[in-house]
Amino acid sequence: MSNPFDSSNAEHAAAAGNIRHDAPSSTDLGPLVNEYRGRGLWALVLGSICLLAAIWCFVAGASGAPEYIFLGGLALPVAVGLFIRAWGVRSRRVTVFQNGAVFQDWHGKVAVIWTQFGTVRQKIATSQKMELGTITTYKVWFTLPGGRRFLVDAEMSHYSELVDEVQQKISLVRLPILLANFRKNETVAFGKFLFDSTGLTYGSTRLTWNEIEYFYNHDGELRVQRKGDKRVNPLQKAAIAVNISGVPDLALMLDFVDRIRSG
Repeated sequence: MSNPFDSSNAEHAAAAGNIRHDAPSSTDLGPLVNEYRGRGLWALVLGSICLLAAIWCFVAGASGAPEYIFLGGLALPVAVGLFIRAWGVRSRRVTVFQNGAVFQDWHGKVAVIWTQFGTVRQKIATSQKMELGTITTYKVWFTLPGGRRFLVDAEMSHYSELVDEVQQKISLVRLPILLANFRKNETVAFGKFLFDSTGLTYGSTRLTWNEIEYFYNHDGELRVQRKGDKRVNPLQKAAIAVNISGVPDLALMLDFVDRIRSG
C-alpha cells in the first residue's frame, strides 16, 4: 500500500499539509498500516437536540409565550458547547505507519517515528461492575516530541486496538535498549519502579526476582504479588499496589518484566 504522505500521491500529499516542519519525512514513516478517527457522535446528537429545543423555545416565545425565550437562551449555549466538543473529538485522528504515526487534533498534525515517543500514561475513565465481571474503559495519553500530549479514549474508533498497536510498536524499538541496559547491570526505571539484576524496588519495598509471583491489573490498580500470596482472595494485600495512573509506560514495563523473567 502506498504511503499517503508520499509526494507521488497528490491527493494525500495535499491532505498532509500543516505537518510540523521538523517532522519525519514521508520516507521515514514507511507504508500505511491503519487509520483511527474520533467519533464525537453523542455530543453531535445532544447538540442537535439542544439546538432544536432552543429554536422551538424562541418560536414559542415569539408566538406569545415569552418565558420560553429564557429557556431557549439556556439551551442555545449548551448546543454550541456540545458542537464545539464534537468538532474537537472528530478532529482527532491517528494514522499508523510501519515506522511511525501521524497524530492530528485541533492543535494540528505532527508526524512521529517510534523512537521519538515520550512516556505513555493511562487512567480509568469508566468502570462498571457487571454480573460476569467489570467493564472498564481507559484514557491514554501519548507524549509526543516537544511535550505535547495526545489523548486516546473511547471517543475514538477502535481505541483499544489503537492503544495496543501503538504501544506494541513503541515496545519493539524501546524494549531491546532497556534489556541491553539491564544486562549491563544498570538499573531500569519506570517511574518509582526500579529494576536491577537482583529484583525490584518500589519505595521502601524490595522484592527479589525469586520472590515475585506475578504482576496483574486489578480494577485499575497494578499489583505485584509475592510468591505464596493468594491472588484469588480480593482482600489479600499485594506486596505492591499502585494506581495505574502512577505508572508510566505500563505496557512497556510489563513486556520488560516478562522478558526478564522468561530469561
